[in-house]
Amino acid sequence: MILATTLGDVLYRFFWAVEQAWMTLIAAGFAWDRINIYLAMVGLGLAAASWLIGYALRYVLTGGDDVMSKLKRDS
Repeated sequence: MILATTLGDVLYRFFWAVEQAWMTLIAAGFAWDRINIYLAMVGLGLAAASWLIGYALRYVLTGGDDVMSKLKRDS
């Protein structure tokens, strides 16, 4: 159970990092010019998808709990 919880948290943090990368793409799209608004919108969509995938994996693998709450409850 702890392994699934840890795996869920690791995957969540990985997809959170991917989301942050897409947020950087959004900022770059807005910074260049209005013509790159499409780049920003693509980045926003990919950031949202990355967050949803990471959250869904964490929820499925951990039952919605993070590692620390599992350890506190098990002890």
